[in-house]
Amino acid sequence: MPMPPANTFTHDGQSHADIGLQTVLSALAAGGIGVWEIRDTVPVSIVADAQYRLLHHIPHDNVCSLEELILSVHGTSRPAVLFAIQSVLSERVNAAYDIVYRIGGPENKWVRSTGKAFFDEQRTLISFTGISKEVAANDAAGDNSTVAQEHANALQEARDNFRTIVEQAPVAMSLLLGPEFVVAITNRRHLKYWGRTEYEALGRPIFDVLPEVKGQGFDVLLKNVYNTGEGYSAFGVPVVLRRNGRLETTYASFVYEAYRNADGVIAGVMVVVTEVTEQVMARKKLEESEARYRSVINAAPIAIGIFVGREMMIAQPNKAFNDIMGKGDTIEGKQLREAMPEWVSEEQSMLQTLDDVYTSGKKFAAAAKQIKIMYDGVLTSHYYDFSCTPLFDDKGVVYAILQIMTDVTWQTMAMESVEQAEASLRGAVELAELGTWHLDVGSGIFEYSPRLREWCGFTDHEIITIEKADSVIVGNDVKLVEDAMNEAISSGGEKPYNVEFTVVSKTGGRKRIIHAQGITFFNDEGIAVKVSGTAQDVTEQRQIQMALEQEVLLRTDELQQTNERLIHSNEELAQYAYVASHDLQEPLRKIRIFSGMLGNKGGMNESDTALVQKIVQSSDRMTMLINDLLEFSRLLRSDELMQPVDLSAIMAAVVTDFELMIREKNASVSIGALPVVEAVSLQINQLLYNLFSNAMKFTAPGKDPVINISAEEIAMQEVQQYVPKPLPYSNYYRITITDNGIGFDTQYSEQIFEVFKRLHTKDVYPGSGVGLALCRRIVANHNGYLYVTSEPGKGSSFHIIFPAVQKEKGSALQ
Repeated sequence: MPMPPANTFTHDGQSHADIGLQTVLSALAAGGIGVWEIRDTVPVSIVADAQYRLLHHIPHDNVCSLEELILSVHGTSRPAVLFAIQSVLSERVNAAYDIVYRIGGPENKWVRSTGKAFFDEQRTLISFTGISKEVAANDAAGDNSTVAQEHANALQEARDNFRTIVEQAPVAMSLLLGPEFVVAITNRRHLKYWGRTEYEALGRPIFDVLPEVKGQGFDVLLKNVYNTGEGYSAFGVPVVLRRNGRLETTYASFVYEAYRNADGVIAGVMVVVTEVTEQVMARKKLEESEARYRSVINAAPIAIGIFVGREMMIAQPNKAFNDIMGKGDTIEGKQLREAMPEWVSEEQSMLQTLDDVYTSGKKFAAAAKQIKIMYDGVLTSHYYDFSCTPLFDDKGVVYAILQIMTDVTWQTMAMESVEQAEASLRGAVELAELGTWHLDVGSGIFEYSPRLREWCGFTDHEIITIEKADSVIVGNDVKLVEDAMNEAISSGGEKPYNVEFTVVSKTGGRKRIIHAQGITFFNDEGIAVKVSGTAQDVTEQRQIQMALEQEVLLRTDELQQTNERLIHSNEELAQYAYVASHDLQEPLRKIRIFSGMLGNKGGMNESDTALVQKIVQSSDRMTMLINDLLEFSRLLRSDELMQPVDLSAIMAAVVTDFELMIREKNASVSIGALPVVEAVSLQINQLLYNLFSNAMKFTAPGKDPVINISAEEIAMQEVQQYVPKPLPYSNYYRITITDNGIGFDTQYSEQIFEVFKRLHTKDVYPGSGVGLALCRRIVANHNGYLYVTSEPGKGSSFHIIFPAVQKEKGSALQ
C-alpha cells in the first residue's frame, strides 16, 4: 500500500508496526534522505515528505505535480529527470529508477534519486516509491567500479546522446511517452512550431500542451502507431495551432515512429515534424495563380492554343479556340493536320505558315485574313486577326507555336458596309451638290471639301482658320454664324448647328447664300471636340423664294381689293334685300288692294273680271317669291346660335299645325323615336314643316294619306357616302319621312332641290319651287345631307343624314 510521508504520523493510537515505520522514516530524515511516492499517472502527482521538498525547494503541501518537480531541477538536468520518470511509467513493468541530477539555485546542489515501480497484471501502476539524497559533486560523477554502475552510466550516456541528437536536430523532434503521449523530450524547433515554451511542454500530455489540436485527427494517428507499432508519415497536412495569441492554420510534414524500450516494448512515439507552411502557401498561390490564369485564358474572348512540335500537336486550347475550330473540345492532343484537314489545301496555306514560323523562329501576324473552317460539314469563310509566336526552350530551340486568333468577321463585314455607305454618301453628296466641313474645336481649324473651298475661293491646301472662314462672310452674318457655333458647342448636343449666311468668293467675288448644318461631338467629360456638317448653296432657291414672296404680296393685295369689292357687293345686296322687303312690298300691297277694289266694283264684264283676278294672283305670287328669296338668302349666313334640339318635340309641334288638314284628308301619321341634334331650332322647324307639308300636299286622289316619320343610327362608312367631311366625334342618324303620295321618277331626284324647279304646275299643286331648296340648304348648314327616293304612284321618302348630340352610352334617340 502507498507509504505516507514521515511528517504525517503521530504516536497516539498507533500500532507497534506503525510506530516502527515512523521510527524508520524519522531515521531516514535524520540522515538527509527524502521519501517520495508517485500515486497517479494522469496527471502525474508526487506525494513527498518534508526532507524531499527541502532538497527540491518545494515550499508547499506534501503533494506536488511533475511540472513543479521538473521546474525545481536545474535546466541542464530537466530532460534527463523527465525522461527517466516517464521511461519507468511508460514501460508498465516492474522497473528500477536511479538518476543523479542537479538542483536549481545558487547552491550547485546534486541529488540522487532511486526507486522502483510495481504494476499489476493489467499493467496498472500499484506503487512507484523511492528515496532522494544530496550527494557531493564527485559522487555525482559516479562510481565506475561495479558492472551495474557501468551499465547505468552507459544507459545514461546513451540517453544523454539521444537528447543531444534531438535538441540539435535540424527538424522539429519530440519523444511522446506512454498512452497519454507525455512530452518527455523536445527541441527548440518543435517548441517554436507549437508556439510553447519548454516549461509549458515538458512533462505534460501533448493534448494538454496543445488543446486546440484535439479533434484534428492526430490523436487517432498517434494511438494507432502506439498500439500497432506501424509508422505513419504525411506531407503538407493542415494543423491549426494557437500561436502568438491567435489560431493559425499551419502546414507540416511529419513522421510518427514507435519508440521501444530495451525490452522491445513500445513505450511511446517519436515525432519528427518539418513545417512547410511557406512552401504550401507558395504552392497554393502558384496553383491559384495558375488556376486564375487558366480561367482567364479559357474565358478570354480571343482564341488561344499551342501547337507542340513540328507535328503541330494541339495543346491547352481555350474555349474560344475550340469554338472557332468548330470541332468541340475533342481536338486537344491531336495533330493539327488531323484535327483541321481543311487547312491542308494549298489554297489555305495555314499549315505551311505555321511550319515556316517553326523553322524560322520568327513571329507571323495577319489582320482580317480570310480562313475557311468546316462547320457541320459546310466549309464556311470567316475573317480573323491572328498571330503565330514561336516558343523556345532553355536551349533557344523552338519547341511549340502559340497561336492567337480573333474572329473579326462581323467587324470586317461592317467595315465593308461602312465603306459602301461612305461611297454611297459621297455619291449622294455629289448628286445633291453639297459641300462638307469639319471643325476641330481645340485647334480652331476647319476642313472644307473641294466644292466648299471653291464657293469661298480657298485653295486646295490652304489652312482655314476660324478667322479666315469668317473673312468671306458678309457683314452682320459673321456674328450670326459665331452665335450659332457657340450655341452648338455649349448646348451639350441638344441644339444642332443650323444657320444661313452669305459668302463672297475671294477669287471671283461671286455671292452665294449658304445654308450650313452640323452636329457637335463631345468627349467623356462633355467637352466639345469636333463639329461636322454639310453646306448647301441655296442662292437660287432663295431668289425663287423672294420672287414668290413678292408674288404672294401682289396676290394678297389683289385679294384684299377683291374682298373689299365683295364686301361692297354684299352691302349692295343687303340694300337690295332691304328694298325688296320694304320698298317692293308696299307697291305690291297697293296693287293687291287696288285690284281687289277694282274686282269688287260692279259693272265689269267677265273678261275684265278675269283680268283683275289675274292681276291679284300675280301680285300674290310676286309677294310669295320675294319672301322665299329673302328666306333663302338668310340661310346663307345664319347668325343664330347652335344648340341641342329635340326632333321629337319639333315634329310634334309641326303635326299640331297641320291638325285641321290631317282631319280633312283623313291622314294617318306615325312618329317613331327621333334623336336630339345640335342645330338652329328655327331652321329645323322650317325643315320638318316643309317636308311634312309636301307629304300632305302631294297626295293621290281618292287615297287617304299615310305618313311615317322614323330615325336610325348609321355607320360612319355610310355617312361618308353622302357627307364629304363628317364630324369625327359625332354619331349620325338617318331621319326618314315617307308618304304614299303621287311619287315621281328618280331622274328628277336632284332637280326638285333646285330653286324654282317644279315637277307640277302651280294650278295643280300650289307652291313657289323654293321649299325643297331651302330644306337642302338647312341640312347642309348642319353638316348633313338631304336626298329623296321615289316611285311614281307609290309615294316618296325624304332622307335626312344628320349629326346627333351624343347622350349616355352613345344613344341620342328619345
